[in-house]
Amino acid sequence: MLSFSLIYAQKMSYEDFKREANINKRLLPKYGKVQKSDDELAADKAFIERSIQEYKTVELASKAMVKEGYSSLKKDPKQAMINFNQAYLLDSSNADIYWGYGKLYSYFEQYELADAYYQEGLSLNSKSVMLLNSIGENYITLYKMDEVAEHLDMAIKNLQSAFMNNPSKCHTTKLLTEAYLLKDDCEKARKYYQVYQATEMEHDDPELTKKMEEQCLQNQ
Repeated sequence: MLSFSLIYAQKMSYEDFKREANINKRLLPKYGKVQKSDDELAADKAFIERSIQEYKTVELASKAMVKEGYSSLKKDPKQAMINFNQAYLLDSSNADIYWGYGKLYSYFEQYELADAYYQEGLSLNSKSVMLLNSIGENYITLYKMDEVAEHLDMAIKNLQSAFMNNPSKCHTTKLLTEAYLLKDDCEKARKYYQVYQATEMEHDDPELTKKMEEQCLQNQ
């Protein structure tokens, strides 16, 4: 049964997810802002108390739930949303929650919905590199789909903001390199690629290196 459940979760479509969310408010962001029953409120209170015992503060517990949700996303998006909502229950001011909601909708290729939640997160923390990178990545994906120049410009704008806030994040410079390659701007692609290479990276990206070599590096 567990094996079947995991296979089903991996293949879950957005339509299936929406259908289940219509009858289960735990699958709606912020619980769909639906009034909870007395039993549900009591369960929420007990969950908050257990979380404080384990993580010491609601703020730390909320961040832990976002992390758990992101880890669950690809294998079980329903569990991911439950975790993101638990994070919201613990600390609704945590901007990372909206990053989680956005990542879930990006996973389902609902990019406009994803952007709406990323933007809501930015209203709480305008300097969040995690949110700015995700917005940039979202717009890069949209540009690859429709080749609307404004989408690429929006990607670069948000990624440059992320870079200004923290130039040491290799994911930012990787995305900026990709964006400028799409823009056919080798000068700036090389600039950010060099920063990317100089950053302590968990994993190199051979595909990006190949693109740089083919499109820009051979013409230096």
